[in-house]
Amino acid sequence: MMYHKMKKVKTFMVILAILIVGSQVYSHRIAVRSIDKGIPALRSGESSRSSTHVYDNITKDTTWNKEDNPYMISNAIYILNDATLTIEPGVNISFSESGALLGGPRKDVTGEWTSSESIGNINAIGTVEDKITFSYGGDVYLDDRMGLGASLYDRFIFESCEFYSIGKITLFGSDDCIFNNCNFYGDTGIVINKADGTGGDQYPNNNTITNCNFVNNYNSIIIGSGASNPKLPNRFYQNNFINCLDPLQPDTPPDGYKDIWNNSTGHGNYWYNYDGIDTNVDGIGDTDLPWEGFDSNPLMDRLPIVNEANQSWVIRPTP
Repeated sequence: MMYHKMKKVKTFMVILAILIVGSQVYSHRIAVRSIDKGIPALRSGESSRSSTHVYDNITKDTTWNKEDNPYMISNAIYILNDATLTIEPGVNISFSESGALLGGPRKDVTGEWTSSESIGNINAIGTVEDKITFSYGGDVYLDDRMGLGASLYDRFIFESCEFYSIGKITLFGSDDCIFNNCNFYGDTGIVINKADGTGGDQYPNNNTITNCNFVNNYNSIIIGSGASNPKLPNRFYQNNFINCLDPLQPDTPPDGYKDIWNNSTGHGNYWYNYDGIDTNVDGIGDTDLPWEGFDSNPLMDRLPIVNEANQSWVIRPTP
């Protein structure tokens, strides 16, 4: 009898040891995966409180603050009824494989157009010291994944925000969206195109992407064939494209293309792969133009805004 008891105790101890070791290995893998994604750890002064899980559509003006960090999104969340989601400095938002934050008349995560319930707006303004962070927390990267999506009549404003491998940020027929002083890392890219099937003015107009760092992306910006005829041009200038596999698609503008790729002083963007020559030594390339098919004023040196990016990503080689 004593023998059987001792045998059971030994068996229990072996199982317990396996579980402890297994949990340590699992925790280590999770940590390594997070480091590989380059997602920043909690900021100084932040607590590791329980997460805020968001499941329901946003139908009235709503504010997210960092006291409720992190916000976890595991399904498609729509912003409706002309509501505005205000995201305050220091907020951390994490998406799962099926998570997305989408505006009003929109293309959903399945790729199908849904009915136009109304307009949705995002106002996410961080600070240099307290950026707003969007990250992907899923275990599998999905092709053509959409993390953020604006469409006809939606208005998204992002300033001092960071986006870590969240997939595509789509502007389909949207107007007046702004990305300023933002950093885009890894599998993150902006897609601009018209909003097929929604009616109204379907072309994207007057969207602005300036003073941003695109770092180690697969596709940084994709200009759709339907983005060729805006009433007001979209603007892309004073951005750094650093170690990106394919920073701009397509290689030639679509017919009737009107967007602007330089500011009022004639300065365009820095492209890590630009290999032209600055013949008059003014800091702007003069050969092999327009670079990437769009930028006639490519910059020879990185803009100082690179210092505001996550340097662990800046030093990575092209993916």
